[in-house]
Amino acid sequence: MMSSPKELRPDGLRSWLEKLGLEHLEPEVIAWCTEQGAVFLEELAEHAADLAEHLELSESACARLVGGAQGALAAVLPNSGGGQKPELSSLRTVSTAPGGKATTVAGLGKRSASICPALTIEAAYKDGLPRTQSAFPCWKDPVSGEDAINRTATVQVEGLLCGVFSNLQIKDRSLSVREVPRKDAHIKEKELTEDKDEIEELERGGSRPSLFHTDTLGNFNGFSNRALLKEKIEAGVSSTSLDHGQTGTVYALEAGDDKIAVFKPVDGEKFSRKSLDAGSGAVREEAVYLVDRMCGSKAGVPVSSRATIKVGEDVMEGSVQAFMMEVQGFIEDYAMPRDLERAHAFVAQENAEALALLDMRVFNMDRHPGNLLLLKEEKPHTLGPIDHGCCLPPWWSLSEAIFDAWISWPQLRTQPSEQAIQLLKTAKEKLKDTCKMLKDAGLEESAVITLRLCTSLVYIGVVELGRTISDIAALMLRDEDKEPQELSWLEERVMSAAKMAGAPCSLQATARGDPEMVVEEPNSLKVDVFLESLESAFRTDLKV
Repeated sequence: MMSSPKELRPDGLRSWLEKLGLEHLEPEVIAWCTEQGAVFLEELAEHAADLAEHLELSESACARLVGGAQGALAAVLPNSGGGQKPELSSLRTVSTAPGGKATTVAGLGKRSASICPALTIEAAYKDGLPRTQSAFPCWKDPVSGEDAINRTATVQVEGLLCGVFSNLQIKDRSLSVREVPRKDAHIKEKELTEDKDEIEELERGGSRPSLFHTDTLGNFNGFSNRALLKEKIEAGVSSTSLDHGQTGTVYALEAGDDKIAVFKPVDGEKFSRKSLDAGSGAVREEAVYLVDRMCGSKAGVPVSSRATIKVGEDVMEGSVQAFMMEVQGFIEDYAMPRDLERAHAFVAQENAEALALLDMRVFNMDRHPGNLLLLKEEKPHTLGPIDHGCCLPPWWSLSEAIFDAWISWPQLRTQPSEQAIQLLKTAKEKLKDTCKMLKDAGLEESAVITLRLCTSLVYIGVVELGRTISDIAALMLRDEDKEPQELSWLEERVMSAAKMAGAPCSLQATARGDPEMVVEEPNSLKVDVFLESLESAFRTDLKV
C-alpha cells in the first residue's frame, strides 16, 4: 500500500494568502500544493489561474487572486523577481511548452499539466565573437541580408526548479542567446562599455562608475584591472579573456538589451577538484540553490536549475542561473574593512553570516573573491554568491575547502547574530526535507552525507556551544603553509567516525606528499552510526 505524499506548505504561504485576502482558504491551498507537487511560492503565483479554478472562487475573488498573485509574491519574497511591473511577462509566457503530461517529480506525487517538470523557450541565437576577444565592448548585431545567420536556440530548463525559474520577468517576447565571458556574466553590458570621455571625467574628479575599485575608507584608489582591460579594448586592442582556459565561457539569455539568465555549459567546467568530475557542476549549482532556498534564501543564491540549449543539431547541457541585479562588481575589487564597525557598515553582519554558513554547510571548495558579487550601490551592500559547481564533494573528500573570500571578515569573528542562530535552527529543522530534495534532483548520496555532517558541525559549534563562525570554519580548512599538509580537524574526526561505522579508511600520499583519505568500500558505511559518532565527537571536542 502506497503512503500518501507528505503535505506541502510552501514557505510564505500564509503571508501570501493574507495579502490576497484569502487566508481562510489555506487548508484547501495546501491540499492543492500537495496534489500538484508545488514546493515553492513562485509556483502558486505562476499558476494562480489554475489554483483559482480548483478553489471555485467567486468572480471577484478569482480576479483578486489572478491579478494580485505576482504583486503579493513580490511583497512576501522581495527577491523573487515577481511583480516588478504590471506590464512585464514571465519566461513561462513565451514558453513553447506551457504544459505537459502528468509526471512524477521529487516523490511528491503527480504533477498535472499545469506544473510541468520542464520549461522550453525559443530564442534567437546570436553568433558571438571568437573566444579570444571580449564579447561585450565589441559586440555588433548580426548583419542583415544574405550574410545574416538566422538560427534558433531552444532552451529547456529541467528539474525541480523550472517553476521557480519560469517566474523570472522579461520585458518583451524577443529572446536571444549569445556567448559571453564567464567573468562578466552577471555584469550589465553598459557597465563594460563606458567611453573614454567618462574615464577622463573620472580622472578630473567626476562621478565614479560602479565597477571601479574603492578602498575600505571609501577613497578613490585608481582603476581596477578589469577597467584597465576595458580601456584597452575601447582603444582597439584585441584582448584575451582573463577567464578563457580557466572557467570557460557561458551564454546569456537576453530580452532586448537586458540579461535574464546565464547558461553554463558542462563543457565549460574546467575546474579540477578531488572526487568531482568535470560535468558534475550543473546538479551542484541546483543543489546549492535548494539548500539556500530551503532556509529562506538568506545567502542570496540566484535561482539555478539544470538546462540544455539546442542550436541546430548541437546540444549543450549545463545549468541556468538567474541574472543578478544591482551588481557593483566582484568582492575582489573591494576590500572588507578590518574594523568591525566599518565592516558592519559595508556589509551587514547577517548577510556576511548567511554567506559563510551556506559555504560551510555545502563545503564550498571554490569560494574565492572572484565568484562573490557585491550588490547595491548604497551601503550596506549585499552579497551575490555565484558559481557553485565545486560544492558538496563526497564525505570522504573534505580536504579542499576554500573560504578565501570571507574567512578574514571581522563580522564572522564576533558573537553570531540572532539571525544566524535562527538560520541554523531552520537548516537543522528542514535538513531531512532538503536532503530528500537534493537526492530527487540527482545529487549522489555521498554528497548528501556531506551536507548532513557539515550542517551538524556548524549547528553544534555555533548554536549549541556558542563558538564564532570563523572558529568553526577554521576547523574545516587545512593549513596550507605546512608541507606536507596535515589533515584538517574535521577530516580527522570524519576518518575516525568512518572506521567506527563500518567503512575503514587509510591515508595515501598525493603527488606532492599531502595525505589523502581513501575509503575502499564507501557503500559499507552505516550512515546513522557515522553521523551519531560525529555529533558526539563535535560536542566533546568543541567545548572550550
